[in-house]
Amino acid sequence: MSSKTNRKYNTFAFWFVFSFVLNGYASGVPGVSLGSLSFFLIIVFSLFSGSKIKQNANIYIVVTLLLLLSVLGYISVGLYANPLISILKLVVWALMINQVCPSLFRSGEVTKWMTRFSIAAVIYLALQLVVKYILGGYLPNIFNIGILKPYEMDYADYERLSESFIYRPASFFSESSFCGNFLLAALLLNLESSKHIVDRIKVLVFLSAGIIMSSSTSAIILLFIAWFVYFKKLRGSTKMISVLIIAAVIFWIFLNPINISEGSNLAYSLDKLNNLDSSARLGRSFGYLALVDPNVLFIGVGIGNDLEYLKSLVHMDVLYINSLTSLVVAVGVIGTLIMFVFVLWLLFKSVSKRSRIAVCLVIFYIIKAFSSGMMFSPYGILYLMMVYAYSVYDEQCVENNNNDVILKA
Repeated sequence: MSSKTNRKYNTFAFWFVFSFVLNGYASGVPGVSLGSLSFFLIIVFSLFSGSKIKQNANIYIVVTLLLLLSVLGYISVGLYANPLISILKLVVWALMINQVCPSLFRSGEVTKWMTRFSIAAVIYLALQLVVKYILGGYLPNIFNIGILKPYEMDYADYERLSESFIYRPASFFSESSFCGNFLLAALLLNLESSKHIVDRIKVLVFLSAGIIMSSSTSAIILLFIAWFVYFKKLRGSTKMISVLIIAAVIFWIFLNPINISEGSNLAYSLDKLNNLDSSARLGRSFGYLALVDPNVLFIGVGIGNDLEYLKSLVHMDVLYINSLTSLVVAVGVIGTLIMFVFVLWLLFKSVSKRSRIAVCLVIFYIIKAFSSGMMFSPYGILYLMMVYAYSVYDEQCVENNNNDVILKA
């Protein structure tokens, strides 16, 4: 590989990873974060990168079908919101995964920059906790300085955030769940690229601690699944120690959650496991489907129309729903089945390639669809780009010498 080509992949990896930090800031275009704008520029760059790789058309077929269903939905129920931004985000989702991935995603470079940013994120996360619980101060997640404005002004409402009953630090990400998503992806990349887990145990333990500190409920649960999947990479004595530690932690978390100090961010996150039916993203989100006309649920109301349509039914100004509810309302049962077949294809593809990281990511993507709004978000792009890199375009994207490039300059 020439130095010019290597520099191209390295530059992409840096900006791709940095985009997730920028995702918490406004781009100046309503409804578009600075991170999403960065993705658009990366797509443009990839089109002129000179890489000519035969692409798999499945994701484009899915997007085309979802857009056709959306047109029928707009005609059926009318427009409750301007769907243009949501449609563009769906197109960016597809192009990042299927155009940018084979052209520019190289596992060694991405793993290197994901690790570097994650280490910095965990350090700042730990500093936030020290300042809050020891010094009694507050360090923000998102800054509001000059032209650098938060994507949502609530992200920079420092007085409210610092005095809230539950403190949810997120390092330099806008939400703790986003921090957990990012660190979890970095952990999987390091687990995958390690010949023996012990060789990189310090980084892996550091990232695992960061995921727990992020207090993201789903990320903490998925953390244990990730370690379980990669258990075979542990050596004999380390396996026994790991089993004892993990068993003790699971026992403590799931059997004694009320013993955690009251009011702590970790206690708040774990308490959600006892109240899933009342969770905004889980129980209440699926409950909204009962309010939708069954005839409407067949083809949906159209992409970008779903949230405002639901608000009109429940008469609420603010509504939190998960990706699956959003998908069902937007493109109906038909569109949801199309997406289900696509994700199932990815799972079979990952299993056939015997790729642990791809299987993990597809399973995590499915779980996140039920518990968050990740499906077509920047983190949905991150997870499915990694799936494509390790299962669909593995010959182009996966390097065999990841161990040697993780933390080198």
